[in-house]
Amino acid sequence: MPKKGNIGGIASGRLLVTLDEDWKPSGGTAFAAGSMISYAVAELKKKTLRARPWLVFQPGPRQALSGFSATRHLLILTILDNVQGKAFVYKCDQGAWRATAIPLPENASVGLPAASNETDEVMFTVSNYPTPTSLCTLTPQETSTFFENSVNRHAITIGSAPPRGQS
Repeated sequence: MPKKGNIGGIASGRLLVTLDEDWKPSGGTAFAAGSMISYAVAELKKKTLRARPWLVFQPGPRQALSGFSATRHLLILTILDNVQGKAFVYKCDQGAWRATAIPLPENASVGLPAASNETDEVMFTVSNYPTPTSLCTLTPQETSTFFENSVNRHAITIGSAPPRGQS
């Protein structure tokens, strides 16, 4: 385990760790500061010192992890990419994490106020200059093909400002 990192929870039977500094496990691959890695909980129980870390997210030169929430089977990450908020659904498949972008307005600020660990439902807030803050829910359909294209988004505006130039 890295010396300077934070345990962030468990998603898909994997322990999530965010790194506060660059880290290279002995005999393994190097991970950059700001990355998120995961360990199989079952593997940690068997051989704590030899458990293999898997990369979940590694920031690019103009990126930073801004938040995350775990649901029953999924991980939702929000990142700042060149100061723009973006959100992704991550699913773990045999240790490897696969990401799918959640379509959001450009130049948005994105937050994750709530996620259910009993279902795969998550709520997030989205706002940008021309759009008032919206509370959105992300709900998977009851199919095994959730990750391919079964995301339903329901936006509910929770506040609005008068149009520019009016008071």
